[in-house]
Amino acid sequence: MPVYPKERITAIVKKIPEEIKDRLFCFMGDIYLCEEIARQVIKRITSTKKVSAETIPAEEITAERLAEGLYQTGLFHKEKLIWIKNASKLDFLDSKKIKKIPHYLILTLSEGTKVPSFLKDEALFIDLTLRPHEKETWTVHFMQSFLQRVNKRISPAAQKLLVRYIGFNLGILKNSLQMLLNYIGEREVIEEQDVTELIIPTKEEGIFVLAEKLTNAPVEDVLFLLKQLLEQGVHPLAILSVLAKEVRCLMEIKEIIQQKTLSLTSYNQFIKTAYPLIKKENLVYLKGLPPYVIFLFCQRAQKYSLAVLKAIHQQLLLAEIAMKSTSKNAFYHLEMLVLFWCEAREWQ
Repeated sequence: MPVYPKERITAIVKKIPEEIKDRLFCFMGDIYLCEEIARQVIKRITSTKKVSAETIPAEEITAERLAEGLYQTGLFHKEKLIWIKNASKLDFLDSKKIKKIPHYLILTLSEGTKVPSFLKDEALFIDLTLRPHEKETWTVHFMQSFLQRVNKRISPAAQKLLVRYIGFNLGILKNSLQMLLNYIGEREVIEEQDVTELIIPTKEEGIFVLAEKLTNAPVEDVLFLLKQLLEQGVHPLAILSVLAKEVRCLMEIKEIIQQKTLSLTSYNQFIKTAYPLIKKENLVYLKGLPPYVIFLFCQRAQKYSLAVLKAIHQQLLLAEIAMKSTSKNAFYHLEMLVLFWCEAREWQ
């Protein structure tokens, strides 16, 4: 199969499944673009055929689970569709079996994933990797088209500030625009002041993803992301600073949760009952954060005891002292911190 350029996405999707008979699809590059086209393909297939769809996160997939999913059908659907999301390794694929799959398989791959030749030969493959000079163009285009659909606009100053705050991350941009639309209500134009008041600068979003992964992701995934960030030139102390903010926010909200016995079953319930109580507290690290961000901290904090968070914080201080005393071995100290954090989250 040829490798299609991202500019042909719309034309390709329109041909599925009437003209394109492929059952194996592979999209690699920007996460948001990969997932967006995957959803379009799934919608296109399931609108014309009785197909049962299943989404499996990459960290949960194995060769055995894939084989079980691809070679079994349900009671009400003759065909199945499996979507494996955000894979960075493809060791679960069998080069011989992949040529004879009886159902649909969609793979969305992280940027830079090594794609074996047999997969490129068999799959409808689209490279959605954006080069540096393309990123700003795609960001502005996405922003304008998103707002045009709801008859809204953004001022040039607000647009420039939003791009500076977020950098290139279409998923974060979409969420930020939705927050801004809710914030401005009936107003037609998003102004610079709206961005300043509502949006948190997240240009180094990868560091924040690292901080979130420390709560739930396998230690191998966390270390892989840490290595990627350092290879991209992110300063080790910048990573440490975000991790320090993460654990201090978790400690602060954990203490409030324990004192107030807050209800955190859903975001709507949080807004009605917990958030008004949190706002009354003399916040330090959580001060000025949007309600939804605080809600996410609440959810992550529930996975730790306060004693564990204090132990992680102590280890972080030791890493900070070591890293500031010498510029050497920064990766080692961060790696040791990550290993300690991932082990500590299992403590009772």
